Amino acid sequence: KNKRLFDKMDGTTKSISPLVEEIEYYGRLGELEAEAGRDFFRCHRSYLVNFQYVEKYDAASVYLEYGGQAIMAKKNYPEFVRQFLQYNKRTRDLPT
Repeated sequence: KNKRLFDKMDGTTKSISPLVEEIEYYGRLGELEAEAGRDFFRCHRSYLVNFQYVEKYDAASVYLEYGGQAIMAKKNYPEFVRQFLQYNKRTRDLPT
């Protein structure tokens, strides 16, 4: 399974925060978003979060395991909630 917590874009530099170390590479977050699949959500223009590591969320932020935090764009909040609920429904019955 994918071990990335979240991805943050700052200009053209992308920081990928995996479970162990942070990796930087250059590119567009939209390209990564297209490849990431439905277990990820772009909650802000600079953040792509992995639903697997979401601990809690509110209209302003997504709080992740291991202390990660991503900004939530107000316009993306309703869709985040909808997709996160679908993710939970989809993965709830899967064996671990």
